[in-house]
Amino acid sequence: MQFEYEKEYIDLSNGQKYLPDFFLPEFNAFFEVKPNSDAIVTEECVKARLLSQDLADQAINVWLATGGPSEQNGNVIPLNHWDLSDDIEHILSARENRYMFYQDRRDEGIYWLYAVDHTDTMRSAYFIGGWGTETDHLKEPMMFGQVQAAYQRAREYSFEN
Repeated sequence: MQFEYEKEYIDLSNGQKYLPDFFLPEFNAFFEVKPNSDAIVTEECVKARLLSQDLADQAINVWLATGGPSEQNGNVIPLNHWDLSDDIEHILSARENRYMFYQDRRDEGIYWLYAVDHTDTMRSAYFIGGWGTETDHLKEPMMFGQVQAAYQRAREYSFEN
């Protein structure tokens, strides 16, 4: 998967400048990655949510990840699913709001965001893009292959400023 790291500052509608951590071209998404710290995540969430609102008419995704890359625990929050008036603490605290990257079980190069509820049952899954061609086969996506390898590489990757 391609990514652009800290590509450029963006002027937000409130006058602040914001530098998202990543842009993921295959998913047309800004991806903010923060440690599992409520204070840091809440601060970044405010900026990232405003970016999401500012870009709403352009169909650009804005995702926030909390903590390290994990295949076991969803930590990706799609901020473009939330309105600015929605409570940040609620968004961050509910497990059902946290997604994992999954791979399509039949279509090569197609990816999904997948969330479970408190019983580990699928709550939501939706197509996010990729370089492949999506077909209609009514099969849930899975955690395997390319996505597992990407999580492993993400845990090992180091960024130098």
